[in-house]
Amino acid sequence: MTLWMTLALFLCDSANAAEWAPMRTRNTFSSATEVLHYFLTRDAARAYADVGMLDAERTAFTEWTEAPHAESHYIAKSYRIATARPREETVNGHRETRLVVEYKLVGLRDAGGGMFPLPETTHRVEYRLRKRDRWRIVAPEAELVIPVVVEAAE
Repeated sequence: MTLWMTLALFLCDSANAAEWAPMRTRNTFSSATEVLHYFLTRDAARAYADVGMLDAERTAFTEWTEAPHAESHYIAKSYRIATARPREETVNGHRETRLVVEYKLVGLRDAGGGMFPLPETTHRVEYRLRKRDRWRIVAPEAELVIPVVVEAAE
């Protein structure tokens, strides 16, 4: 499988079908889960392409003041949004929710292209989303985000 094929394909929610999300600069999603799912699919594409997140995309889907920057990224066999029923709460007058994503990691790739296999392990990341006019990612902060590329089935 070529690098570009791996860029465009990955497993979603532990399903066997591959999925890819084109870039959007308008957030028209109605749920926090949809916003996070979009971010996760774009994250997989950005890590290999080394394109980064455009400001229009960042402001539409996050409350970060700058886009994430990372010298390396994880390689995962699959991921799933593990929070079955997100619980919403009101914080400072805005709705917020937390969603946990579980990745099955298999490796780490550095900026030079080196691949370092890892024993298969589960990596959990908790995302916090806030709804003002639309749901946006608030946490983790951009500087703490490590991209995760999800391998395509070969």
